[in-house]
Amino acid sequence: MDEAGTLAALKSDCKELIEPSVAEHKGRIVKLMGDGLLIEFPSAIEAVRCAVKIQQALAGRDAGAFGAERTAYRIGVNFGDIVVEDEDIYGDGVNIAARLERLAEPGGICISDKVYEEVRGRIDLDFADMGEREVRNIDRPLRVWQWTADAAATATPRQARPSLPAVPDKPSIAVLPFDNMSDDPEQDYFADGITEDIITGLARFHALFVIARNSTFVYKGRSVNVQDIGRDLGVRYLVEGSVRKAGQKVRVNAQLIESSTGQHVWAERYDRNLDDIFAVQDEITQAIVSTLPGRLEEPGRELVRRKPTASMSAYDHVLLGLELFKRFSREGNLEARKMFQAAIDHDPRYARAHAFLASTYVFDLFIYDESDQSLDKAYESAETALALDDTDGWPHLMLGYALFLRGQDDETEIHFRRAISLNPNDADGIAFMANTLVYLGRWEEGLDYIAKAMRINPYPPVYYHWYHGLGLYSAREYGQAVAAIKQIRLLDRWHHALLAMCYAQLDKPDEAAAEIARFAEARRAEIAERGVSGQISDLDLVSERVSKYRVKADRDHFLEGLRKAGLKL
Repeated sequence: MDEAGTLAALKSDCKELIEPSVAEHKGRIVKLMGDGLLIEFPSAIEAVRCAVKIQQALAGRDAGAFGAERTAYRIGVNFGDIVVEDEDIYGDGVNIAARLERLAEPGGICISDKVYEEVRGRIDLDFADMGEREVRNIDRPLRVWQWTADAAATATPRQARPSLPAVPDKPSIAVLPFDNMSDDPEQDYFADGITEDIITGLARFHALFVIARNSTFVYKGRSVNVQDIGRDLGVRYLVEGSVRKAGQKVRVNAQLIESSTGQHVWAERYDRNLDDIFAVQDEITQAIVSTLPGRLEEPGRELVRRKPTASMSAYDHVLLGLELFKRFSREGNLEARKMFQAAIDHDPRYARAHAFLASTYVFDLFIYDESDQSLDKAYESAETALALDDTDGWPHLMLGYALFLRGQDDETEIHFRRAISLNPNDADGIAFMANTLVYLGRWEEGLDYIAKAMRINPYPPVYYHWYHGLGLYSAREYGQAVAAIKQIRLLDRWHHALLAMCYAQLDKPDEAAAEIARFAEARRAEIAERGVSGQISDLDLVSERVSKYRVKADRDHFLEGLRKAGLKL
């Protein structure tokens, strides 16, 4: 089409389709720029919804058109600072959106990583990770995510996620991160620890549905409407609060809010000595469950009472260790281990410190396939924790994982089910169970468990996606397994291997070969980092992983995928 014709088509589309869609999503057309438009929206969600609506409408309108008759637009969406001058806007936020538009396919949409984080799990769309891209006049690589109408049309039902989860029948609640009101911003970890302990206390009630910590902490430091949070997480109630720590004194404010109306149902302020913090946490938990509608089971109330440490230094080290552990990095894990050991040195009878110490060894086993020494240490620490407090689900989980790696499958399932019974809202425990069931050959059951874990924890850590992808591969749902793994931001060697296996099973040899090359490269880099010398065969690389499968057909299926992808076994 000639330039005049292109401009005429744009003006026509703008009047008939684009302007009404922009108005519906509260946007503003800033200006017409040649054969393009600059549009401003109040939120990333509105921008993406509008972009998709426009592309879908155009695709439907032009479905029977060919060649020059078709009108195809590229759309780029960014979320960032802008400069407003009169009616115009400019700045890096605008520049990046323009670069993203150039990366999009005709009829497609490219969004920045910031936009993806805003919309992920909140709208019913699947974006493909395009990785980091170098673009002109931007001094850093951009992480880019892509949506196309064709990909959306071929998505399977299991790939699609509900944009707004249904509110459970039972009382449902999310505890938002408590604000650190202390003069020292370094005390954030203490406020986070209080929040997590309250979540743990509430999660033990079978009559409640409690959102996991990982998902509520998505909102930390963000100004978000409570009604929006309630809808996003699918809960009726929210808990907000603040912590002010000064010397040996602590002030905790807490309030229970009905998310649909924003009305305060209950609020209280606690001024106590620092060593009374566990009593404050229990009082907040009891106040919340007493205020919620319906009668909660009395046995559950007793389970809320943990066996805390008498040493505030031990508690402090555990909180610091948890902050490090949740980085999910090798360095963070090693530093967390030191903190948990220091907590044990302060109080050898602190059960949770032993359980969290076991977690660091399980992390090594899970991520790095460490030696039997790590397995022995995980087992010993978990057993110690369980001996000190058998009413806590976390020691049961850690012991169960160690038993699984020792091949004691029946005992593994006993401890996992005991952990879930003690803490029915522990999404991590449910996810661990899901992964174990996949290895036991019960992958359909495992997929049900991971779906439940992701409902409790809709913004999950990366290993949930790994468990999901592994289960889907076992179920021969390879395309969906690819989508699950691509939810992970930074892929490690096994993520690349699983992608290669899926692509090979989907008869996509080029994609499979590329992922196998990334798998080999990641392994070489890890060996160099850890100072391991000598050559390691492909069989040695996979034997530990494959040995976890208890059913021969599943082991053969795993190896088949690697062989098809080009690994010599």
